[in-house]
Amino acid sequence: MNAEQRVGDLLSAYLAGRGAGRPPAAEELCRDCPELLPELRRRIAAAEDMDQFVRAANRSATIAAAPRAGEFPSRLGEYAVLRVLGQGGMGAVLLADDTKLGRQVAVKVMLPQFAADRGARERFLREARAAAAIQHDHVVPIHHVGDDGGVPYLVMPLLQGESLDARLEREGVLPAAEVARVGREAAEGLAAAHERGVVHRDVKPSNLWLEAPAGRVKVLDFGLARQEKGAEGVTRSGAVLGTPAYMSPEQADGLRVDARSDLFSLGATLYRAATGRPAFDGLTLTAVLRAVAEHHPSPPAQVNPAVPAELSGLIMLLLAKNPDGRPPSARVVADDLAGARVGPPAHHRAATTVADTPPVAPPRAGRRILLASASVLLALGGVVGWFATRPGGLATDRGSERGGGHGLKPDAGLPEPLRVVALDVNHFERVGPDRATHRGVLGQSVVLPKLGDQVTVEARLSRPAYAYLVAFAPDGQVHLLSGDRPAQKADLVRYPAAVRSEEEDVRYGLSDGIGLYVFAVIASDDPLPPFEAVSATKWEPAAAAAGEVYRYDGEWVEPLARSGGLVRGERGPGEKALGASGGVARAGTGLRKAVPGGRVTAVGFGVAER
Repeated sequence: MNAEQRVGDLLSAYLAGRGAGRPPAAEELCRDCPELLPELRRRIAAAEDMDQFVRAANRSATIAAAPRAGEFPSRLGEYAVLRVLGQGGMGAVLLADDTKLGRQVAVKVMLPQFAADRGARERFLREARAAAAIQHDHVVPIHHVGDDGGVPYLVMPLLQGESLDARLEREGVLPAAEVARVGREAAEGLAAAHERGVVHRDVKPSNLWLEAPAGRVKVLDFGLARQEKGAEGVTRSGAVLGTPAYMSPEQADGLRVDARSDLFSLGATLYRAATGRPAFDGLTLTAVLRAVAEHHPSPPAQVNPAVPAELSGLIMLLLAKNPDGRPPSARVVADDLAGARVGPPAHHRAATTVADTPPVAPPRAGRRILLASASVLLALGGVVGWFATRPGGLATDRGSERGGGHGLKPDAGLPEPLRVVALDVNHFERVGPDRATHRGVLGQSVVLPKLGDQVTVEARLSRPAYAYLVAFAPDGQVHLLSGDRPAQKADLVRYPAAVRSEEEDVRYGLSDGIGLYVFAVIASDDPLPPFEAVSATKWEPAAAAAGEVYRYDGEWVEPLARSGGLVRGERGPGEKALGASGGVARAGTGLRKAVPGGRVTAVGFGVAER
């Protein structure tokens, strides 16, 4: 057993003891291996931080989402507050009257409880300074920065239109020409920032505003921006700011980032716009970070054949794990997207098909592992802080990389283990004889499925494999939703199989009775047995109330939602689960037994009478 595996076992022993209410001391666990004590302490601290964040997030989810204007001062300087336009974790955007100039503006205000924190105020003011210094048609300007009663705020023009995120929620996938236009204009705005030495560090769909009426792009929210040189000490060493699914590997690793980190985030944004799905996803936030570090998504042209090869290739170049593999600047990206072929720059063109090239690890990070940690901040846009997770060796300092330190070496050449990155069950509520409305992803949104509603199912794997997508109905029937004995490997399995479908009759109808429905994926590197043999495993249905959602990962089962709302942090061994959670675990266990060595994930939920 190597050092990395040993530390993982020690951490598992600590977490098991903590779960039983008797957490062992790190010194006791490392009695026979004192050289591992510093690394074990670091990982225990990261795990404790993560749990604190999850508990805080769960508490926040039970609070009313939208603050009222009366909860803020009625006046901030010369600005009269009218109402709340939107809210994030640390602040809100208010509609206000500029009493001096006689116009309406958007005022971004930090919530008082966070304004009391010096570091939070520094980040807020840094956003104002960074954004105010950038004058460009594709960057939202800052009119004024102020402080009223200890509450800092900044004033922006009141924009008409919507965010790219809102448009993608409505339309799913953008036409290729629109993806290229949005990418070009965003790259031009980023280029203006980069030329002033400012790195945005939180490029994502919700931070790209499409201004009405033509949809002109405005880059929003430089709340995480930093000067490439200077600004030392504002973010503590190892702290990570950004949004996990869109941050670069080096940013997730807590390393110093440059402008090329924004290019990776732009690539992840364009990937979602071109394909309708994230480039990096996971069942948990830790899994998302693993995907950022390890997963190489399928080229957009493979996911959505309507994407031209040239655009697909450029997006993949932006997603290179190594910053040196990305285009050298946002200006180059903008120029390339403005070209007729929308292709990668000439000096990159040979690397268009990234999937055919071996992955390159980011500099310094190698194939080391950093346990996901919640040095997490919620910043006006959402979740903004994580340490990344890497396969391989222990985290080392620069001294050990030069040959000193504790001498532990990372493993190299190990294949990436097959994982189920995500299993999403989308709920569509029946609202008429021929209409159904999307209500959200089960376990991520509070939904109450009823008899006659519909679902779509999508499973994403860490790499191409053979896979079955399976439904377990309350009447005891087991249905195959994907092809029997697939001849080709894939990293995406979905029902219905189309990239996007408006046809309701191809969705899975929840019409097999009330109770527990389970949807599962079983994936394997080896060819699968006939589904007849897989479905022969007996499954005993279980009762479940509407609003209950459970997930089983092949070992553990945990609740994701109950009728009162979303839940997290409670889990137990699948073989000991009872009731609805036991039904979900039994469905997954049956598939795992039928396909030895396969990776399984199952999501189960209750359906009530209409």
